[in-house]
Amino acid sequence: MNKASAIFKMDSEVSCSDHEADGVIEKPDPGLGLSDIVFRVMSLQDNGREERLQWLKQGITQFQDYVYREGETNFLSVVERDYDVMIVAGNDVQRMKRIITRNRVALHRKLKICMMNQSLPADRAQLLMAGFDDVIDIGRILWPEFTARVRAMHLRLMISIGRYDAKQLEIIQLNQICNQRRLTWREQDLLLSLMQARDMTASAITLRCSISPAHSMVSELHLRVLISQLRRKLFDHVEICNVRGAGYQLVIHPRSTSDAN
Repeated sequence: MNKASAIFKMDSEVSCSDHEADGVIEKPDPGLGLSDIVFRVMSLQDNGREERLQWLKQGITQFQDYVYREGETNFLSVVERDYDVMIVAGNDVQRMKRIITRNRVALHRKLKICMMNQSLPADRAQLLMAGFDDVIDIGRILWPEFTARVRAMHLRLMISIGRYDAKQLEIIQLNQICNQRRLTWREQDLLLSLMQARDMTASAITLRCSISPAHSMVSELHLRVLISQLRRKLFDHVEICNVRGAGYQLVIHPRSTSDAN
């Protein structure tokens, strides 16, 4: 079954009224998080923009938000921060087809999702054929299904471009000292910097660099606040200590028998 056929089949099985009949808003399943996937959202300026963003925020607390302007390509840049998923959000089918076609090379290593809130089956079929990996209408899909689809597509992409093992190793390492899904990307980068440093000790300047965007440096106060917040997310046998003259050290104590159980 090709992409276009799949869209028409999906529409024959699922309708907006099915989702809204009970008047109950579906809540995200906490077991199916997307916190380890970095999203970038490029929105067309139309009446549906805020509705789409609010729908995303029910399960993605942090994403990079751009407003599309004809001729600009800043939404593609990875200078300050890389990303895994590009969401192009809007209802103008022809414009979104042009966006994906013109930027196919720049986006070839990214998962490309089109998000709409006023669409027809034919519209979504056109956008799939133009190059999007998936096309969703927020009035026709529940959050758990969206999460499952994104995770499955992202996994296939990670495997295909050879980054899966390295990223999975980082996730495994983080989950040994905390719940990785609760971390912001800055907290993840800071912890990984400590874990990868000699004796798990890193200077304040090293840690500030690890969490700073490309063209600016976060302050030492910002670092201290971040570490204070991060300490509350670590498991009981893990702590971040101040080391006089050296910066900060990640200390992992042996787990007691009761902790292990």
